[in-house]
Amino acid sequence: MKQKRCTKCNKYKNLDEYYCSKDRYRSECKECTIKHNAAYQKRRKKWLERPPADEKTRAYQRDYYSRNKHKFRGYRIKFKMRHPHYYEKWLENRQKKQGAGNVSSEECRED
Repeated sequence: MKQKRCTKCNKYKNLDEYYCSKDRYRSECKECTIKHNAAYQKRRKKWLERPPADEKTRAYQRDYYSRNKHKFRGYRIKFKMRHPHYYEKWLENRQKKQGAGNVSSEECRED
C-alpha cells in the first residue's frame, strides 16, 4: 500500500491512516487530526466559558463605538457589497422570527 508523510508528526504512514477530503488525502494523519481537534475544542470551551467583560471594559467599548460609528458603518457597507446574499438571507430570517411581513432590505438601518 502507498505511504505518505504526515506534515505534523513527519512519520510515513499508510494512506488508510489519512482522512480523504474532496477526493484528496489530507496532509495530516488521522491521529494528528484528532489531537488537533481535541486541543481546539479545549481552547474553544475555555474561550466560551470566559467571564463577561467588566463594566469598565464595556463602558470603554460603548464609548469607542460611539466615537467611531463612521468606521463601523463603513465596515458594514463594504461587507454588504461583498456579500449581498448574506443580508437577503438575514432579512428573511428576521422576518420569520418577528413575523414582520413587508420590510425590504432598503428599509433596514445601516448605521
